[in-house]
Amino acid sequence: MAFSEPSSPIRPTTAHIIGGGLSGLCAALRLAERGIGVHIHEASPHWGGRCRSWHDTQLNAEIDNGNHLLLGANRRLLALVRTLGAEQRFHHLRPASFPFLDVQRLRRWQLRPRGLLSLFTGAALPPGATLPGFALAALRLSRASESATVADIFPVRDALYQRLIAPFCRSALNTQPEAASARLLANSFRALLTHRSSAEAWIPTLSWRDALIDPLLARLHELGVTLTTRRRLETLTITSGRATHLAFNDLSATLTPETSVILATPPWEARRLLPEVVPELSYSPIANLHFKPDEAFPVDAPRFIGLVNGAAEWVFRRENLASVTISAAHAFTHDSPEALAGRVWGEVCHALGHIAPLPAHRVIMETRATFAATPETLRLRPSSATPFSNLFLAGDYTATGLPACLEGAVISGESAAALCA
Repeated sequence: MAFSEPSSPIRPTTAHIIGGGLSGLCAALRLAERGIGVHIHEASPHWGGRCRSWHDTQLNAEIDNGNHLLLGANRRLLALVRTLGAEQRFHHLRPASFPFLDVQRLRRWQLRPRGLLSLFTGAALPPGATLPGFALAALRLSRASESATVADIFPVRDALYQRLIAPFCRSALNTQPEAASARLLANSFRALLTHRSSAEAWIPTLSWRDALIDPLLARLHELGVTLTTRRRLETLTITSGRATHLAFNDLSATLTPETSVILATPPWEARRLLPEVVPELSYSPIANLHFKPDEAFPVDAPRFIGLVNGAAEWVFRRENLASVTISAAHAFTHDSPEALAGRVWGEVCHALGHIAPLPAHRVIMETRATFAATPETLRLRPSSATPFSNLFLAGDYTATGLPACLEGAVISGESAAALCA
């Protein structure tokens, strides 16, 4: 769903941003840098949305709501980190390869993405895959129709599909290959293959709050942005083609002609407020598990490792904490946290070379973690523009051309700010 950019002859002097996730915070940063007075209203007690972190009392550790890997291809997110001077808060990995483990066969290999060079050397290929097969896969993806799913265009028994295409699809799109949009996967592959820094990666030293959200909030405070938590927008009034009134749980605000609004809420909240603009989307779950053993992991264990043929997909290691992501986790939504943790912990032990009984752990299951990246859903994604002259949308569910990810959140927030100002 898309609308042409509305005409806005009045330059705003004030902006209300509804939602304090990464897209809302990025929109606030760009507007405040232009001298616009910004008020951010966040319904929860936490900043960062799906990029939030907190101190978990059960583990006595800082944990992230979700695991995210910052790659060299994530240019807008990386530029934001550098603008905030936050590079030192990350482990900068310049790997010649990314480690993988087949948890059924206990076979390891290295994935070596090196931009376009991979197309000519086959350096990015897992065992059993061939360079001609990789070239054919890239061609198939590039020619995928709007309605094609990933499974439609690949032989499911092919080694390249099983060890690279399908795992990458689940991880990047949070959707099973049988339902996932081949065209959206092609966009993700294209970004990796055409960026010379694809083999570089960054992971937070402590947490995403420490590495990104706290520096971003500090910068917004410096710019005079007003930030309020536990403030939920109950109703949004539209009159004569523009937003004219905001009613929160604790505040009402009448909007002047010089005031703009950016809705940076989750899509279901945006639909509640603007059902005529934001369509009903389908969603896909993600499970994140955090383990804190009594003894630290081996110092030579990988900082992160990809798993195939198991429940877990990615394992991120700190000195005394292992965090695991399971994307498109429909098959596990009815498992008890204890049963799921027990199954995944065995895979973590193999991945990190640390055999120990099930330690203290935390399981976080988000049933609406991201939109389901199906061809049907992609056709419904709205643009940042709305039919209303002073009202805009931000969030990685908008039509960024990317799956739901931090890079998409930054792009959407900056795009909404550009329309607003």
